[in-house]
Amino acid sequence: MKIFIKHFLIILVITSLILYFFTIKEGMEVLKLEGGYFKNIGKTFEYFFLWVIPYWWYILIIASLVLSLISTIIFKRFR
Repeated sequence: MKIFIKHFLIILVITSLILYFFTIKEGMEVLKLEGGYFKNIGKTFEYFFLWVIPYWWYILIIASLVLSLISTIIFKRFR
């Protein structure tokens, strides 16, 4: 069970980071921010956590559960 939780958390963080990097440009456009991505990093995080995560949270959880279950089975089978 420990390995399942570890895989779940790692996959959840990785999928969240991927989703963040895919939504940076959209957040910049919606908030009408000028400059670079990292100049307005606080605003992009605000957009991500207040608008993107609430919509995608269940999908991220389900995808992380499925992928961690698969990876746990694979790791236990080949050990």
